[in-house]
This record gives sequence, structure tokens and C-alpha cells, in this order.
Amino acid sequence: MLYTGGIILLIGIILIVASFLITAESIKTYNNFSKIGNSSNEWLSSEINLSSQSQLITTGNSMYVINANFLPQVNQSNAYQIGLKPNINESIGTGYVVSTYTVGPGSFYVLYFNATSQHYQFQITNNLNTVLVLGLLFIVGGALVVIGIILSIVGAILKPKSGSKNELDDVLYGNGDINNLGNKK
Repeated sequence: MLYTGGIILLIGIILIVASFLITAESIKTYNNFSKIGNSSNEWLSSEINLSSQSQLITTGNSMYVINANFLPQVNQSNAYQIGLKPNINESIGTGYVVSTYTVGPGSFYVLYFNATSQHYQFQITNNLNTVLVLGLLFIVGGALVVIGIILSIVGAILKPKSGSKNELDDVLYGNGDINNLGNKK
């Protein structure tokens, strides 16, 4: 039982590490923006070309995801109306908002209005199904780690001790004679 627990524990750790490594490759983070036009507060990402449905997460204040076709029409006063609407908006700290968008195939830009480009970023997850499967692998790996630890502890506790002073233990574990049980000299 001790060895079985150790093997299950090792498999669980491998699943957790693999899910972290593959997830890190599936999620790309970008924080490079270029100042556009004569404005001192308009910042634009490079063009984002997506071939499948993806999740895009922006972190910053007044950030907008704009379809590339509509970019020439966008300014600070109409960016909210022209931009894609986020599925989720969540405030974190002073002035920062995390917004999550589900976007289909196409070309997009991330745009924001501020005097500096510090602490503004966005992340793209290209294949949502892969991330969901990897999350499931992480959960299974965590469960296997817990099961492996429990089995290892139980196996260590129940492991027979060699050289037992108890005659019944000697008989049960092959070091004694059942016919002579209780006839100790």
C-alpha cells in the first residue's frame, strides 16, 4: 500500500506540473502599446488576428477591444459605443478594471486612453477547450496527490515490523509455527 500510494502521488504531481506548463503556453500576455496620432493619451496594441473563438482579458482603466474595421472611427468619446462589450468587468484596486471578452475569429485592437502605458496589459487564450481540459487535469492531479499521501501514510502505519516479539504476528507474517502457538519455551 505504501508503494501504491507513492506511485499515485507521483502521477498526481506529474499531472499538476504538466497542466501548469501547457496552460502557460496557451495563454499569451501582451503589454506593449504604441502612442497613436497627435494625442498624448491614446495608446494602441498591435493588431490581434484570431483564427478561432478566444478569450481576451484586459487589465487597466478605460481599455477597449475594437474590431479592426472600426478602428479609424474610434476616439475617446465614442470608444465605449464602438468597442466590444465585455462579458465580465471587475474592479481591482484604484482605477484598474479587469474585463473579460469572448471574441470570435477576426482582427482586433486593444485601445486605452491614459497619459502613460504603465500596468496596462491584455491576455489572450486561443483555445478555451484546451484550457478547460488542462484545468480538469489539474483537479485530477490534485485529487491523486491527496489519495497518494493518504495511501502512503496508511501503508506506512500498517507495514509489518520485522522481528516481532508477538507470536501471532510471527505466524501471520510467516516467521512462526501455528502448531507451536502458545508453547513458548
